Amino acid sequence: MQQNPYPDGSFSSEPTEANPVPAQDSIQSARPVYPQYVQNTPPVGQHVAYTEIERQNAERVVAEQDRAYTTAFTVGKVIDYIGWVLLVLEVALAVRFIFKLIGADPTNPFTNFLYNLTNIFLFVFKGIVANPTFGANGAEVLEATTLIAMAIYGLIFLLLKLLLRTAISRPNEPVA
Repeated sequence: MQQNPYPDGSFSSEPTEANPVPAQDSIQSARPVYPQYVQNTPPVGQHVAYTEIERQNAERVVAEQDRAYTTAFTVGKVIDYIGWVLLVLEVALAVRFIFKLIGADPTNPFTNFLYNLTNIFLFVFKGIVANPTFGANGAEVLEATTLIAMAIYGLIFLLLKLLLRTAISRPNEPVA
């Protein structure tokens, strides 16, 4: 067995088979003595003013972060609302396309309402391409104008979303 490099250390006072229970005095002497620390109080004089400046700077940084988070949250919500509006518009245009394709009766109140509502969004795209008609009496229409409008509105939303995300992202963050 190796020799103990610390002959007067606490190893001799620990219980072993040879030394079953140490005396109470040796236990007290074996415990380490830790220094007593005084509560961290700021020094008097110029350092107190320095800590006040640090506190004010920390409060300013927290306030700026809160404003940044609020702005990012607001822009995120605007993107969400625009996404919902686009979804409703795309569904309405898709239903119009299907109704025109199957030749739904335009005098029906629901189809009349849908056609009038979506005409507002298709006004800009009227006349870009001819919409071919087919069927027995020409009631079915393949409205390519509606498909073009759906694609353009989708692209406008994606570009607007990318612009808004770029406006709130940090320079080193990925935008997508």
